[in-house]
Amino acid sequence: MAVFSVRCFALAALLIAGILISSNHVSAQTCQPVDFTGLRKNCLKYVIIFGPKISPSADCCNVVNKVDIPCFCAQVPSGAQTVVSLKKVVYVAETCGLKVPPPGTKCGSKNPSLYYASCDL
Repeated sequence: MAVFSVRCFALAALLIAGILISSNHVSAQTCQPVDFTGLRKNCLKYVIIFGPKISPSADCCNVVNKVDIPCFCAQVPSGAQTVVSLKKVVYVAETCGLKVPPPGTKCGSKNPSLYYASCDL
């Protein structure tokens, strides 16, 4: 069960970052370390595919707002939507005050607009 939780967290973190991307590519910047422990501790329960949709905590939003989005965008795994609820990811992003990118924004190997466009928002 712990291995499943770690994998879910990693996929959730990458998917959150990918959907929240505000640019179309990774610049020549140096990527900042991400607080994976904070994301797992504070945010996983809000985006995991199982369970009801609940508002993210202030602690979750604080951690999400510190994620280096462009660096993660290049690493979004295919199939992440089988582990996390995309409706919940968009909900967490918007609730935390982040702007979801417009349809057509390129992130990773997939177009996230194809994911969140089907979320019945």
